[in-house]
Amino acid sequence: MIVQDSDYLKLELTKLFAENGEGLAFLQQVTLDGLWYWDLDQPDNRWMSPKCWAALGYGLDEADHLSEEWQAHVFPEDLELSAANLEQHRADPLCPYDQVLRCKHRNGSTVWIHSHGVAIRDEQGHATRMLGLHHNITHIKQLEQRHKKNLHIIDELYASTKVALEEAEALFTSSPDAKLQVDQDGFIVRGNPEAVHLFGYSEAELLDMNIDQLVPEAYREAHAKRRSSIQLDPRARAMTGASRVIQACTKSRQTIQIEIRLNSLQTRYGSHVVATIRDVTEYNLMVTSLQQTRAENKCLTIDATTDPLTGLYNRRYFKKQANKEFANSWRYNNELSLILFDIDNFKQFNDLYGHVVGDQVLQQIGHSATDIIRNGDTLARFGGEEFVVLLPMTGLHAAQALAERIRQDISDLRVAVADRPLLGVTISAGISARQSQDKNVQKVIERADAAMYQAKALGRNRIVVSEPDAQSNSGLG
Repeated sequence: MIVQDSDYLKLELTKLFAENGEGLAFLQQVTLDGLWYWDLDQPDNRWMSPKCWAALGYGLDEADHLSEEWQAHVFPEDLELSAANLEQHRADPLCPYDQVLRCKHRNGSTVWIHSHGVAIRDEQGHATRMLGLHHNITHIKQLEQRHKKNLHIIDELYASTKVALEEAEALFTSSPDAKLQVDQDGFIVRGNPEAVHLFGYSEAELLDMNIDQLVPEAYREAHAKRRSSIQLDPRARAMTGASRVIQACTKSRQTIQIEIRLNSLQTRYGSHVVATIRDVTEYNLMVTSLQQTRAENKCLTIDATTDPLTGLYNRRYFKKQANKEFANSWRYNNELSLILFDIDNFKQFNDLYGHVVGDQVLQQIGHSATDIIRNGDTLARFGGEEFVVLLPMTGLHAAQALAERIRQDISDLRVAVADRPLLGVTISAGISARQSQDKNVQKVIERADAAMYQAKALGRNRIVVSEPDAQSNSGLG
C-alpha cells in the first residue's frame, strides 16, 4: 500500500507533536537530515520526510512509503543489526535505538546514515510507533576511512623504519652475501665476514683498500670511471635495478665472476654505496653446461622424431601421435580421419632424373602439404614416397576436402630440372576414418592404404575415400 503525505501516519504525527512534547523534545536533540515515523502494529507502513529520500538521490514522488522500499537500500548486515537494536529498544525503553546504516545511493555509491529513534508507547507500555531522525554522516565516514588509512600507512612506515634501524647492523654482518660499504672516493669503510671469505683479505686489509683494487688490473681504469659517475650522480642509473655480472680479483690473484647489486646510502659523511656481492663462477659454469646439454638433447629429440630430408615428422613419431589421438577419439567419442598419399610414378623420377631431383620433389611436396594442413593436424613422411596426415576431430567429408586441396596444390608444382622442361608431379590419396569396431589406429591406416592403391588403379592423380561399414555407426564408438 502506498501511503501519501496526507495519510494517517503524517496526520497522526502532526497531532502527536501538538499533544505530546516527547517527540518534539527528541527532535531538538539532533540535527535533522530526515524525519521518519513508523507504525509498529502495521510494520509495512513507514512515513519518511523528503530529506530521507533525498539523501539516497530520490524525490518524494519516486519512492513508496513502505518499509520494504527503504530496507531494500540498506546493506543486509546493517539491516540485521538495526532489527536487533530495535527489538531491544521495544523491550526496554532505557536501551536506545541508535544505529549507523550503510545505504546504496541511486548512483551506486554508499551513503552512511545515522538513524536515531524513540518508541511511542501506549498506556500499557507497548511500543506502537517509532519516531526517528536521520543524519547523513557520509562525509564524516569518508574522512574517518581516509584518516584510518593514513594512520595505517604511518604505522607501517614507523614499524619498518624501527625494524630497519634495529636490524641494519645485524643484516649487514650476517648476510649470506658479501657486502662492502664504499665512500665517495671508492675506499672501503666496512665489510662483512662473507666479504672477507670471498676475497681472502682480512677485515683490516679491506679497510685499507680502494674498491678498484678488487677488480682485475685490465679493467680498473674503466671501473674507476664508472664508480665515479655513480658517486657523483646516483640518479643517473637504477641503483637498485637489475644486478650486474662482472669480474673480480681475490687476494690470491684468482679471477672470479661476481654478481653485484648497488644501493645508495646517505650517511653523515656523505653519499656512500653498499655493494652486495655474490660469487657466481660455479653457477655460470653450471648454466653454460646445462644450456649445452639442453641444446644437445634438443638435437637428439629432433633426430629421433624428424625425417632428415623433408623436415617432417618421421614414421616413429607419427605412430606415437596416431595412437594417442586414436585413444582420445575413442574415449571422447570424437571423429578421427587419416589421409595417406603417395607420389605417382616416383621410381621413374629417380631413374630418369636422378636421386637429387627425387629428393627435391619430396621436399617440395612436404612444404606444400605443410602450408595447407591445420593447427593440430600431424603431417609425416611415412616412408619412401608416402606421406600421411592425421586429422583429429575431423570427419570423412572434411578430410576429403583437405585432401583435394593438397592434391591440387601438388599438381600445380613444377620442379626445375637442368636442360629440361619443368617437371610436374601428381599424387594418389586414400582417406579413412575411425570406425566403432576399430581396436587400434592400424586398422584406420590399412583402410587408407587400400583406398590409396585403389586410386592408383583408377588412373592416379585422384582421391578415394574408404567408406565406413554399415554396422560402424558412422565411424563413432
